[in-house]
Amino acid sequence: MAIFAAGIVWDPREPLPPEFNHLGGKHHNLSYHTHIQTNQAPSSVIPFPGTSLKEFPDNVVKEPTRNVLPPLSISIDGHIVGDTAKVTVSQVFWNNSDVTIPQASYVFPLPNGCTVTSFSCRVGRNKILRAKVKPKKEAQEAFQKAVAMHNTAALLEQNTPEIFTASVGNIPANTRIEANVTYVTLLKRQFSQEKNITTFSIPTAIANRYGNAPVDIAGRVGGAAAHAFNLQLEVMEAEKIVEIKSETHKIHIENGPEKGKASNWKDLSGQRDGSSIDVAVVKLDSNQGYLQEDFILTIESSSASKTDKPHAWIESHPSLENQKAVMITIPSSFMEDKGASQTGEVIFLVDRSGSMADKIDAVRSSLRFFLKGIPVGRKFNIWSFGSNYERLWPTSQVYSSESLQLALYHIEQQLKADMGGTELFQALEAMLQSRDTSCPCDVVILTDGEVWRLDETLSLVQNTRSISQGEVRFFSLGIGAHVSHALVQGIASRGGGYSEVIPKASLGGWEDRLVSMLKAALTSHIDTLKIKVNDSEDYDQYLTSPAKLLGRYINPFQGNRIYLLSKPDTAVDHLKNITIEVIKPNGDQELIDITMTILQKPDTTIHSLAARAILNDMEHSANETILPNHKRSLKQAQAEELGCRFSLLSRWTSFFLQEEKCELGEDDQLISSIPVQDAADGLVLLQRRGA
Repeated sequence: MAIFAAGIVWDPREPLPPEFNHLGGKHHNLSYHTHIQTNQAPSSVIPFPGTSLKEFPDNVVKEPTRNVLPPLSISIDGHIVGDTAKVTVSQVFWNNSDVTIPQASYVFPLPNGCTVTSFSCRVGRNKILRAKVKPKKEAQEAFQKAVAMHNTAALLEQNTPEIFTASVGNIPANTRIEANVTYVTLLKRQFSQEKNITTFSIPTAIANRYGNAPVDIAGRVGGAAAHAFNLQLEVMEAEKIVEIKSETHKIHIENGPEKGKASNWKDLSGQRDGSSIDVAVVKLDSNQGYLQEDFILTIESSSASKTDKPHAWIESHPSLENQKAVMITIPSSFMEDKGASQTGEVIFLVDRSGSMADKIDAVRSSLRFFLKGIPVGRKFNIWSFGSNYERLWPTSQVYSSESLQLALYHIEQQLKADMGGTELFQALEAMLQSRDTSCPCDVVILTDGEVWRLDETLSLVQNTRSISQGEVRFFSLGIGAHVSHALVQGIASRGGGYSEVIPKASLGGWEDRLVSMLKAALTSHIDTLKIKVNDSEDYDQYLTSPAKLLGRYINPFQGNRIYLLSKPDTAVDHLKNITIEVIKPNGDQELIDITMTILQKPDTTIHSLAARAILNDMEHSANETILPNHKRSLKQAQAEELGCRFSLLSRWTSFFLQEEKCELGEDDQLISSIPVQDAADGLVLLQRRGA
């Protein structure tokens, strides 16, 4: 389902409002309820005698069990600062019928694991729905109560880390409604020391997964195109922008109003006077009415230093007393400098399900590339999975010219999309049981990720990573225009590895991504890595992500972030130093002092990112094992408190929107650029300088 060609969906099998009962049984399948507000006339329009009732909006798509109301317009406005982006998606719908839509919903994807910071709706000319974060059950009850009272209300819920559902109750007749979702996401940084490349993506589809859709998602997916579509991204870099390109869509690039050079995030956020930045504005080609596949933008900037070092950013909250957040970044070069491991095992796990039919050529190209880069002396094997699984050899073979030729023949002659469904879990479990436990193992999974149920697979990856104490790492390559980022990125992040996505091999440019993945997979495994704060491993004053700041829990690829969030009502000691202690496989110890920057302006950006990361970790651990009821209740209470405190959408918390009156002009023009009030405080680090 292409989200930016989607629409509001409602059930057409509900009864007519009472004021229309006189129209007779031929209208009994319409889907409207009465919308009556206190001291106001019904919002549905009662026709004059001799006139006909306009039953449906003009552009509605009627289906047997639902009606779909496509958006009139869609606008995506993004601001990219280094490797962080703030994006607002605005969709305008128009119910130009004479009756109220009682309750409607639409499902849409966002970048996996992003931080949703606000959701707002504007109804007509004088009504705004503002968001309040509530525990999920309370939000649902508040929404249903508002709908029953015939008030216009809305609800935003998280289905999975990349799929969300917005519900709107009582959309008045002859009214436009604008829905705005704002989120913050971290760009993917390519694992490379030679180039400074980040990737920004917009998922535009809920891919066709193998198996049945979840009950709460099935039947809510629309497919009609919007009348107008606009995408604009402002790219702000600390260093000179070398190249901006999209391999998936035709774009136009313009120079921004400010040119110059900034030294770091502090300059970009306006924390230092007199700084300037390199700015470019990216727009989608006007001939493209909507996004038919994931939009991917790569940004290359010059690097002032070839040897990036870990860095810590310390932020104070603007309204919560004594609330501090710390973000530690570990660049990819930190791992690459450790050198390539000459021993170990590499196992490729290849998706050969039916959905891979149009991607199998890309799989063959990728495998040929990977195989030719394996160092002599390493063991390797190729596993395939679909409804069942198979392997090239019973056990992994030592890499040699002979074993390479056998593997290449297998790729050319036997690798086909002919294995049915996508049963990844059982194949992964069998493969892990057969691995050589006497040496480190790197698992590379190649898939389109088109599966609905992720929890079991990701829990297996996380548990294996933890139990093996980092001896097993997982890397994932997503292939296709509509991959499941929750699976592809989730495997890498929870498996201590690295992920890449190749939209279409025929477009070119994918070789660099495979080089990055191969380099990452061939780096040495760090035996021990610890983070120390003020020379101590005691973090009682903080919530942290990952929960344990040890090597097997920390993924240092892709400019990984580590977060520390001070606990509520806890006095935090002054931060004197933060260090990384590394013990290499040969026993050598290395201590690295982390440079610290204290942001002078209170803000919520790092707090939001930290809280979201901690909530993500809690979601993962909740799926890891079956917890006793009292522990599950405690975890839920902690998650609800964290989500509400920092106004974040999560598995446990939702946005409930209720009415607020506002005075506006008389113009009833199509809404396209209305200021959005974030549920959280303003994200100063992501605002343009001078704003």
